[in-house]
Amino acid sequence: IGSGVSHQLVEGLAVAAGGVAEFVAGNERLEQKVIRQLRRAMQPTAPRVTGLCVSGAEIRELSPSHLQGGVSCTGERLVIAALLDEGPAAGAELSLQLQSVQGQEGTLQIPIKELPAGHKLHA
Repeated sequence: IGSGVSHQLVEGLAVAAGGVAEFVAGNERLEQKVIRQLRRAMQPTAPRVTGLCVSGAEIRELSPSHLQGGVSCTGERLVIAALLDEGPAAGAELSLQLQSVQGQEGTLQIPIKELPAGHKLHA
């Protein structure tokens, strides 16, 4: 709370604890953010995304870069971007490796669809 907070410290603590950082500055109301954090705290523990691969393609860069250490699924939208060396072949899949709090591991496979030239994808 306030303008002198270290964003890097708060966001780092949130990532390390498997949570989400919220900031309040200026005349901003605190109540909505507190309620949102309480709702998150009352949700069952969600799995962590611990890895990502694209069949038939090499990932050159990945964002968020801390995905290698695992990113908690906290009920918020998780946007993952990957820069590939080459485009994936037809029928390629994106595989997300997941791990539960109990240590169980699983994989979610998502088919990749190529958009025709001139079309845009909106998240």
